[in-house]
Amino acid sequence: MRDDYLLIAYCEVNLVDTQTSTHDLDFCTGLLCIELDSQSPLFTGKPPPLLTRDVANVLASQIADDLNRLLEEGIAPAGLVLAGALYDQTDVFRPRFPLLSALADLMRCAPRDAGLPPPRLALGASDGRFPIDALNPQPQAAFGPLALLPFCLVGTSEVMDRVFMDMENTLARNGQASTTTHATVRAVFGIPVLNLFYATLGDLCAWLRNQMENNDLRGLWQLLEPALFERPGPHQVVLADSGNRYLLMDDMAWTPFYTFDDWARFGPGQTVAVSQLSEGYQRWLRQSRLYAVALPAYGLPLRWVLGTPMIQQDETSAAMAALQAAPALNERYLTETVYLQAGDIHPVRLVATQHTERGLDTIAYSLAAFASDGQLLSLEHFYPLCTDGLEAIASQIQQRSRNWGIPHTIKQPGWLVYSPAERCLGVLDDNDQVVTAPKQH
Repeated sequence: MRDDYLLIAYCEVNLVDTQTSTHDLDFCTGLLCIELDSQSPLFTGKPPPLLTRDVANVLASQIADDLNRLLEEGIAPAGLVLAGALYDQTDVFRPRFPLLSALADLMRCAPRDAGLPPPRLALGASDGRFPIDALNPQPQAAFGPLALLPFCLVGTSEVMDRVFMDMENTLARNGQASTTTHATVRAVFGIPVLNLFYATLGDLCAWLRNQMENNDLRGLWQLLEPALFERPGPHQVVLADSGNRYLLMDDMAWTPFYTFDDWARFGPGQTVAVSQLSEGYQRWLRQSRLYAVALPAYGLPLRWVLGTPMIQQDETSAAMAALQAAPALNERYLTETVYLQAGDIHPVRLVATQHTERGLDTIAYSLAAFASDGQLLSLEHFYPLCTDGLEAIASQIQQRSRNWGIPHTIKQPGWLVYSPAERCLGVLDDNDQVVTAPKQH
């Protein structure tokens, strides 16, 4: 196991407070891991209700009993602190582990008579919330198949050295919770439990990394890891298969967005063969959308900027400077105007093409305006940047139709319409022929 995992798992954070009696205490973190049965009718995909203090105390006692049974020398005289809640992995693995720090702070602030061991603390909810914001599960649409109940063990340096090493050497190979704890967790949270086991934070870090790598998210861990362990940036990650570029600085992720034309001409797709343009852009956009959901879920806001040639460089500081200088994309969709004929010729036809591919839904809409003689007057591409971007694009197309007083037609071919020779997006005309702009910017 890597040293930085052990460092955080041991919580070697200076929590000294000379105004309290806890200045001589060290902390280490453990987690009760609950594998959920996602096929059960009891599985809702939502976090279960928080526990009251009395119920949380019962659970804390059972966890202490389990650890005393599993560990060679038990946990006494260490104290234990937990919050009566189950968390998704995205609640726990956030920059600087705020949830775990809040648990440690609870014990740091707890009164303790001199010479007595640390107490056992279990925080319960009131009106469905904890009084400490950092301990409340993040509002989220889905709850993963692994639920976590983190706890902190607290004691003197000598005690925690021994407990930490015991946990590291024991829990990964023999960390099964008791049947009593299993039944209690199932009953108090109302969840379908497949398996219940204990792990260290280092174990969970290694597991999360493997999980991400096995699900084509290796780059996500490469961005999350320095944020978790407070390594100064900037850090640059370029996804090998798709060319997506991300930079991390001050717990903020940055990434460029490329339209199909820009991607194919000077972006990550500039060296992609003509025959692979559609497949390559789909791969880039799929990863882009996946990371747009995953990064904020782990507490890393994502800032989109317009892709420029200067961003495509290996030197991290230079790429970061180019990202910060690029126009920010703060709207629901991006409009790319590729052709606009000068003059005041009134259009008589509006034709929109919906670019879609299986597994990606809508990639973009292209809108072309034609004169009575069939001459192209304008061509624009609209790219959704968020979940409600498509609705905004549809409204924009309808508004253009109303403004010009002409109806519009929407073509839905079911694929990405583009010109391989010109490496640019196009639109289908009334005869389903691909039309591109006479001049490209």
